[in-house]
Amino acid sequence: MSKQDIPYGDLIIVKLSSNHDLTGFRCSDDDLDEFIQFDALPQRDDRLNQTYVCKYEEEIIAFFTVSADSVKINRKDKKRLGVNYPDFPAIKIGRLAVHEDYKGRHVGSTIIMYVMGLASKLGEEVGVRFISVDAYRGI
Repeated sequence: MSKQDIPYGDLIIVKLSSNHDLTGFRCSDDDLDEFIQFDALPQRDDRLNQTYVCKYEEEIIAFFTVSADSVKINRKDKKRLGVNYPDFPAIKIGRLAVHEDYKGRHVGSTIIMYVMGLASKLGEEVGVRFISVDAYRGI
């Protein structure tokens, strides 16, 4: 029996704070588990990124980070886009993890849609042309 998708409206996405209990978070990747436990808040305090947690029924079931980025694109794509700049402003998804009990329920897809909305909203205030992703291979 497959698990049901979690409806977008049932998820709550908020900025990570020191009040969140992360002790039970496990995503099957030690590096990501350690990041959310030990590195997310110090990196936020150093203004390297902002970590958000995704809650479902009061439990933290996912997290992701966003930060400013820039991307370079090749000459052919610059011509296709009709612009000729050396770099383009972007929002980066640096870390993204879903709790192992909630994988396969489209939580990651919901997070991507959320970041797209965030980028669109930020684009009304500052330049944002792309969303980049720091992805792990094979996970």
